Amino acid sequence: MKNRHAKIIENPLQAIGVAKELQQLEWIVETLKYDLKVCERVIKNYKKNVGRSTF
Repeated sequence: MKNRHAKIIENPLQAIGVAKELQQLEWIVETLKYDLKVCERVIKNYKKNVGRSTF
């Protein structure tokens, strides 16, 4: 692993590419967290409504 990190530091353009990829991954993770919160809210509301209705 040390060699890999050393190579990234030696090549600034590659380091920028890695940084951009990390930024994109962070954005994806934040989006997924938001989506999860929305899903949790939908499920919570669904459970409330199912509890009220009679089938």
